[in-house]
Amino acid sequence: MSLYIGVNKLAEMKQLDEEGFAHYQQVFSHLNQVLKDKGLPPYREPDEPIAEKSRAPLKSFPYLWLHYLRWVEVQISHNPQTRLTPINDDELRANLQDVDYVDFMDDPLINHADNEGYYLPVDFDEVLYDKAQNQDIGSSQQLMAVLQDIASYLGIQLVDGQLSDPEMTRLSQIIDSQQDFYREIAVWVALFEASRLSIKYQTAIVFD
Repeated sequence: MSLYIGVNKLAEMKQLDEEGFAHYQQVFSHLNQVLKDKGLPPYREPDEPIAEKSRAPLKSFPYLWLHYLRWVEVQISHNPQTRLTPINDDELRANLQDVDYVDFMDDPLINHADNEGYYLPVDFDEVLYDKAQNQDIGSSQQLMAVLQDIASYLGIQLVDGQLSDPEMTRLSQIIDSQQDFYREIAVWVALFEASRLSIKYQTAIVFD
């Protein structure tokens, strides 16, 4: 099973599927109502294509890969001086069993479903739980902040919080050649690009 991370979903459906477009119009209307009910400002999901595409080499990958990046966040949250070491799937699963998720209730990377849900281009601290649709709603701005904090631990070089094209090329080569931490970097890049586009163009990040 794979997770797909996308943006500009309403515009995509408008071009591809009339029924899907109508469905997502209702989805985003509902999400805005959730924001209003929480006293947060609504936003308007664009129904036309945005001017940029994600530079991420992978936008879909196994669900477990997301947890590799979450484990990075757990480690540095507990010890900012930690030095990361590569692990395999079995080691990751064992490590995750010992995590006290109560410590991460406000963390937009960790306290969010790994298979569905949304991040909206509205800045709010906590991850919202939408009981009516049984889904999580995070803030793209808060997710971006976490990703920027994680970057240096993975050897990712940001300039004023931004990822240059040459650095993106270097990271893509790491992913393609499956070097150390390629899973974590692949997920980081996909989420960073989705967050960047979400904030810039006021479009939701969609987990499918």
